[in-house]
Amino acid sequence: MALTSVIPRELGNLTFLVSLDLGSNSFCRNLPQEMAHLGRLKFLDLSFNGFSGKVPSWFGFLHQLQVLNLGNNSFTGSMLLHFLIFPHLRL
Repeated sequence: MALTSVIPRELGNLTFLVSLDLGSNSFCRNLPQEMAHLGRLKFLDLSFNGFSGKVPSWFGFLHQLQVLNLGNNSFTGSMLLHFLIFPHLRL
């Protein structure tokens, strides 16, 4: 059963998360800016959803991020500059 709609802003209150897999759902629109508070994340999978728009600049606050999967969405713009500060990141 897939989750639908949008990711709630309150997800940003879960600041101790180190792994978040929201892949293969039916989320849409933009990612909530409050996710910038998830600074301990090491693994983030947002693949196979309906996200659109520019890749959020707040990804730059996720300094611990090691694995990021944004595949099969409708993001636009360049991502390279956002991710140059992550020496351990695997895209």
